[in-house]
Amino acid sequence: MSTKHTPGPWHSAQDRTLPIEIFTSTGDGDTEERIAVICGGNSAKADANASLIAEAPQLLSDLKDLLDLAERHGLQSYALENARASIARAEGGEQAKERPAHEIFQGVMDRLDALCSVRRAA
Repeated sequence: MSTKHTPGPWHSAQDRTLPIEIFTSTGDGDTEERIAVICGGNSAKADANASLIAEAPQLLSDLKDLLDLAERHGLQSYALENARASIARAEGGEQAKERPAHEIFQGVMDRLDALCSVRRAA
């Protein structure tokens, strides 16, 4: 599946002075394309935001790999559902929503109750 976003890797400008620019190398390897510019906040916060944005393509790739591994091993959880929703949003696809924490908690409690019932019956 092709992505709608600019492929990584991304990196931030070396000097890290405000504004901080996020770049990716173009296909020819000699030029760079600007992805984002961090303008506001204090220097430490802007630096942290730049690091997070620059890592986004790798984080997305790693999350996909972890989700694939979990699915190959038959794992299912609300966290995996939320991971699928995050990937869909990041890729500009269907605006899937994460489940609210109270729904996740209730689902976990329901599963625990079901497991306890099975053990009591055995």
